[in-house]
Parts: sequence; C-alpha cells; structure tokens
Amino acid sequence: MNSPRGARAIRGDAGKTVGVAETLFADFASACEAWRALEKEADFYPFQTYAWLETWFGTIGAAHGWSPAILLLERADGKGRALLPLGIARKTGLRRLSWLGEGVSDYCGALVAPAGSFSAADLLAAIRRLAARKGCHIIDLDRNPADFPSGANPLVGKGFRLLHYKAHSTAVPDDMEGFLADRFTSKERYNLRRAAKRLEEAGRLRFAEAGDEAGRADLTDRMIALKRERYRAIGAIDNFADPSFAEFYRAAARRSDLGVHISALYLDETAIALHWGLRADPIMYYLMPAFAAGAYERYSPGAVFLREFVEQCGREGLERLDFTIGDEEYKDKWRDRSMDLFRFREGRGARGEAFVAFASFADRLRSSGLRDPLVRIRAAWRRRKALRAPR
Repeated sequence: MNSPRGARAIRGDAGKTVGVAETLFADFASACEAWRALEKEADFYPFQTYAWLETWFGTIGAAHGWSPAILLLERADGKGRALLPLGIARKTGLRRLSWLGEGVSDYCGALVAPAGSFSAADLLAAIRRLAARKGCHIIDLDRNPADFPSGANPLVGKGFRLLHYKAHSTAVPDDMEGFLADRFTSKERYNLRRAAKRLEEAGRLRFAEAGDEAGRADLTDRMIALKRERYRAIGAIDNFADPSFAEFYRAAARRSDLGVHISALYLDETAIALHWGLRADPIMYYLMPAFAAGAYERYSPGAVFLREFVEQCGREGLERLDFTIGDEEYKDKWRDRSMDLFRFREGRGARGEAFVAFASFADRLRSSGLRDPLVRIRAAWRRRKALRAPR
C-alpha cells in the first residue's frame, strides 16, 4: 500500500529550486510498476532488480521480520527519478533502516535515471527523512560500490566509510593461454594442466550448464551441501544453517526473470565443482562457487572448473567476469580490476548513537592488524563447535 506523497525541494540546473515528490511503498506489489520502469533506464546491478529483492523478501526478509520501505523520488520538472530499495528490521531491539537484500546482495544502492539527476546529498537527505518518519534508531547502508556498471555510484559521498575488503573482476579474454601466461607462473600452469589430466584419468570429465528446472534445482542443492561442508571445514559462518537462505537460492533458481546461471564440472555423474551466479549481459557475476573436498580436492577441481568457465564466458560473448566482494586469494591471480566498497552508519537518538559508536569500534578492529589473529581464533572456535555438533 502506498503512503501519501510528500513534497521536497532540491537544487536543479543553474541553482534553481526544483520540487521533488516522495512516494513510500510499504509492499513490493505497489512498487512494482515504478521499479520495473526504472530498470529500463537506470544504471544498476542485478542485486537492485525487483525480481532479486522480491525473492529475497519472500524468503530471508520475511523470516527475519523485515518491512519494506521503498522510496520513490520524482522531480517535478520531469528530469529525474530515483528508487531506493530500503527496508526496516530490528537489531538488538533497535529499528534499523537498511538496503533490502541483506546477506545475499553483494552490491547495494539506488536506481537513478538519468544519471546525475539527484546528488548524493539529495539521496542521503531523503533517507534521513524516511528514518525520522519511521522512528528508526539507525541508518545502516552496507556494501555500497564505488561504481555502478556504467558509471559512478550516485550515492557514495561524505560520511561513507571505506570497507576493509574490495570487489574484484576481470575482462573475459580472447586468448585464454595468453591470459593465463600473464597471470600464472609456468609451474602454476603446469599444475593446472596436470590437475585436469588427473581428474580425466579418474573418470569422465565434462563441463555443463544446468539447462532445465530439474537440473537447476539439483545443482542448487549440491551447491548448498558443498558450501556447508566447506564452512564447517574452515570455521566460517554457515548462513545455510538458516533455512530461509537455502530457500532463497532455490526460489531464485526457479525464476525465469533473474538471469540465474548454474554450471558444473562433472566427474562421471557427480558435480565436483560448480558455480551459482547471475548473468546480466555483458557481465557474469561469480557469486557462489563450490567444490568437493575429499579424494579429489588435491587436484584443485575449483581451479579446473574456473578455467573452463572463463572460456565458456568468452564463447558466449560475455565481456567481464565479476568475482564480486571478498579478497579470497585466488582472485589475485584472475582479476584485472578492483573496486572499493563503502558503508554508511548513522545513529539517531542516544540509543542509536551508542550502537553506532560500538559498531564503528568493531569496524576499526577488523581493519587493524588484530583482524587476522581474531579471524583465526574465531574460525578455530567454530571448527571445534562443528565437530561437537550432531550430524
């Protein structure tokens, strides 16, 4: 249901004051028409699409008590519209205004068309008004990329703090051997060829994309199982312990309007490495890679898969493979570009300000020299906990 429209003013061309209508949507159905219309004009990532976030809200968002607060801004002169896919959820008893898609969206932000029609200050002022209107204690905007696919992020500006990790991507090469020679030593290339040969000796090795709904469902379940095994082994947080996360990926895989791409490296009939991601031409988003541990792990099935996957992207005419967020070691070899990410936090009232002060202190620890030992201690604790847990 729509709330009544509000009206504000911004500075337009030559410093003239321009009226702006604000419409707040409290559900996805009401926002659908305006949202999908902006998708035809704006610069955005697939994580800002109506389909992606509606799927998230129907699974993870609903399970965790989120309420949509989707804000549409429209300039009175007809020269710009912006949609901010926001929602409200409680955290430690406080009402928090954040981007929808938490936990699965690697890049977050607003849809704005045309570019430059709203300044970062305009957008942030609208978000602050919404937080006040809804009685929120905290504004928490995470995973804001420095750039969108075709230009700068229109929101990132003053008050946004640099995150301790980056996003990475690479141009899809025309010449795979030359690409590998530029990034890998001769020994590393030999080991990659040897790994593929050893796997071929163990059985029939083939690369295939899931072509129908049953195949997509099977590989989605396989991805979840392999991810959970890996999380236990390294002591990482297992989001899939929450059933709503598994249901999100299953539901997304069933949608025809999301561009979900799932492919795998099979040894005989078993997927030993795979990828669950998004295709938004000319970019492939490499979101959830997974590989089997155990007997074949020493043959680096993940690396063998990735080599074939990059070649497949080239055969399909894609221009860039986006590894998205995280500084995993393998990305250093494959990337040719890195991108900064930012977070904005602001407390409202004494309780909100106290929470943000504590959270900012924790952020500084993560960015300091103490981060690595703290991560190792936490991972070791999780591994011991996983070993004690019943199977």
